Amino acid sequence: AYWLSKNKARNNIKIDTLEKNKADYTDVILVLDTSGSMLGSKLTLVQNDINNLINDTIPKGNKVALITFNDTATIINDFTDDASLLQESINNLTVSGETNYYQALVKVDDILSTYEKLDNRDCVVLFLTDGLPTIDTPNEVSQYKYLKSKYSYLDINGIQYELGDNILASIKNITDTQYIASQDSLNEFLYKASLATATYDELTGAATVSFTGS
Repeated sequence: AYWLSKNKARNNIKIDTLEKNKADYTDVILVLDTSGSMLGSKLTLVQNDINNLINDTIPKGNKVALITFNDTATIINDFTDDASLLQESINNLTVSGETNYYQALVKVDDILSTYEKLDNRDCVVLFLTDGLPTIDTPNEVSQYKYLKSKYSYLDINGIQYELGDNILASIKNITDTQYIASQDSLNEFLYKASLATATYDELTGAATVSFTGS
């Protein structure tokens, strides 16, 4: 804390928080960019790290669905707790074409239209892309708003992958929370983006600051 001027001070407080789950289980819809720009090591790393995420999350009682998108979008797996099936799908991913956010979000609606939301389960969309939308844009913005209004329980978390150091508006416009990931940090942010955003009811602890002088 320090004085800025007469009768005016600034007090900086550093707060560390712990991750808090809203429910006992989390169902995750993986929405993965398979456009041509994902060719090579970017896709290989996504496959490896997603497989690790599946190995970690499925045994905890969670379920995972898989959507891929390029020019269009495809539901590869509906919600399942079959880790082997999911990993086979991940290992068989190929890349081609351009980038269509809108169709990816339409497929999210298709999955959720038959999904039964239980009180003890969160539901999260993990949306990973390495490129800006090039087809059907800007329809993805209205589709995002539609999803949020139709499924009030839904969290949509975005991972901007190897796409600069600042969150881009195109990604911010279709996600609730955004993460910037490189090939070195992808594993960490996959785990963060697979969690539902939880709020804290109160802040525990207090700080007392005394000032003298002017």
